Amino acid sequence: MDDEITLIGETIGHYEITAYIGKGSMGEVYLGIHPKIGRKVAVKVLASYLCARPDMVQRFTAEAESVNRINHPNIIQVFDFGELPDGRLYLIMEYLEGKDLETILKKGPLPMEDVETCFHQLASALKAAHDEGIVHRDLKPENIFVSQTKVGLQVKILDFGIAKLFDIPDDPSPRMKTQRGTIMGTPLYMSPEQARGEVDRISPQSDIYSLAIIIYKMLSGYLPIEGPTVYKTLAMHSTDPPVPITRYKPELGVELWNVLAVALAKAPLSRYSTVALFHSAFEAALAKGGASPATPVSQESPVFVIDDHLPAIVTVGRASDRPASMQHSLEIQDVGQTAPRIYTLPPQDDTSTQRGSRLRPVSSPKKQSSPLIFWLLLIIPSALGAFGYFSYQQTKKINPILRKAALLEKNAILLEDLDRVARIQKQAKNARNRTLMESAGIFGGVTLLSFLILRNFYR
Repeated sequence: MDDEITLIGETIGHYEITAYIGKGSMGEVYLGIHPKIGRKVAVKVLASYLCARPDMVQRFTAEAESVNRINHPNIIQVFDFGELPDGRLYLIMEYLEGKDLETILKKGPLPMEDVETCFHQLASALKAAHDEGIVHRDLKPENIFVSQTKVGLQVKILDFGIAKLFDIPDDPSPRMKTQRGTIMGTPLYMSPEQARGEVDRISPQSDIYSLAIIIYKMLSGYLPIEGPTVYKTLAMHSTDPPVPITRYKPELGVELWNVLAVALAKAPLSRYSTVALFHSAFEAALAKGGASPATPVSQESPVFVIDDHLPAIVTVGRASDRPASMQHSLEIQDVGQTAPRIYTLPPQDDTSTQRGSRLRPVSSPKKQSSPLIFWLLLIIPSALGAFGYFSYQQTKKINPILRKAALLEKNAILLEDLDRVARIQKQAKNARNRTLMESAGIFGGVTLLSFLILRNFYR
């Protein structure tokens, strides 16, 4: 509060600080007004304790550098950068009126028209950033600001503070470096390579992954991957397949889900190569009927094929039915990859939650088999009963022989009497073995014959 009091009424650059707007993770934001032309700006001041940290100072200055380098109407503009007399750094940025996307999404998913508008502007902004060799690395609804203007919705991407400048050909400018193993971003929207701290693998595909999650939430109101803890969520981004959006919104259809699934691939090279391709595939899916209704979950569930190496290569039906937007990924799958696993969507349950939702492996669609199972359950116990009855009847014949042998053995005096007892015992043992073999043969024969008859009948 002391900082607020000392800055309100002060002049920073050409702007007079008139009000305190709020506090962020890196400092305070104030409202500034140009005293002559009345232009409003947002003045972002880095917290004093962070100014002593070189890494935070670098992040703060990187935001000004990145935004100035991109210069796109859907990315918040920075007009000035400087240092206050007390040593704190500041940015003078354009003043926005509206709400961040996170606040808007708390009310539920957006209409498709609004999703298309936002997606178009976000894709345009990210394309401009990627063309300049800049990856945002922290795309999330909180960093997307939505304003209602005279011409409709306008989207602005905020906070390029942890943006990474990646190498592009013929560019001699110095590059920011981040230590390998450093996790930067927001877990719910973080790409697998970021979750593992693989900084050298961060690329435009990392932003595409995060954007796909944002579009997913805008459409459904849910997240494709969410764990009970931060660490579990980070691990799930690397290991768990995303929940198909048709799980929550069947009317969106599998065609649209296929597009999102490619963007949500675990391996960066399996995603769309550019954000423009992602946006084009999304528009193409909508143009084809967009959201053709998915198979109702109460009926036979749709089957999804997910490759172990390229987890988001998802197909439905025959190979010839695969959408054109996925052909580049499917070509990778055909080169020496192992056989894909097959998953089916679990039946929908109104009480189910996202955390409990998982894809379960299946072999293949099954035929109606209830009558076959009924007859097998009827025949097998009958065969077991016949086996038991036959064994019991044979045992009744063997037991008197054994009792006779026991009596002779008890009263045996001569050696020939003992020989007679041994022969009787051997006779009883052979009879018992024959009984078991005959019973097993009867049981096996009845069961096999019944199974063959029923299998031929239900083929």
